[in-house]
Amino acid sequence: MAIVDWLSAVLGTELPVHDVGPLQMALRACVIYLFTLLAIKFGKRRLLGRSSTFDIVIMIIIGSVMSRAINGGSPFWTTLAACVALIALHSVVSWITSRFPLAARAIEGRPRILMADGSMNWREMRRHDVTEQDLHSALREMAHTDQLSPVKAIVLEANGKLSVVMK
Repeated sequence: MAIVDWLSAVLGTELPVHDVGPLQMALRACVIYLFTLLAIKFGKRRLLGRSSTFDIVIMIIIGSVMSRAINGGSPFWTTLAACVALIALHSVVSWITSRFPLAARAIEGRPRILMADGSMNWREMRRHDVTEQDLHSALREMAHTDQLSPVKAIVLEANGKLSVVMK
């Protein structure tokens, strides 16, 4: 416990927020940065490698929670525990979605075909607020063409990105 007591004194975790000095606030930011980096690194790789709604939400929440430890809005040590709990929950939900397709569809969504064999699926495009210009932009970006003829399909992926499938 001596290390925790020393660290608490150095970081000013027991002080009222208005008594925390600039050096203590800077040290808190460094500790939170390193802790969050390690916590996420010990979480699933998926947390770092994807940009699905599921992953973006957890990153926003972790950022929000951890900022409170830096600025003293929440108790320092319990905030670190909350971060670990969030990453553990994310890992559990990742495990569930990787083994149960119905859960994956409910949480992550599923891909939507916006164009197939030269035909635009206007209903899906309207439903997801995708314009014809968005499709042409994806064509130029991924297929290096503005022509629909060499394209088999354009898909709105569950993570919101457009992908182009060539014939």
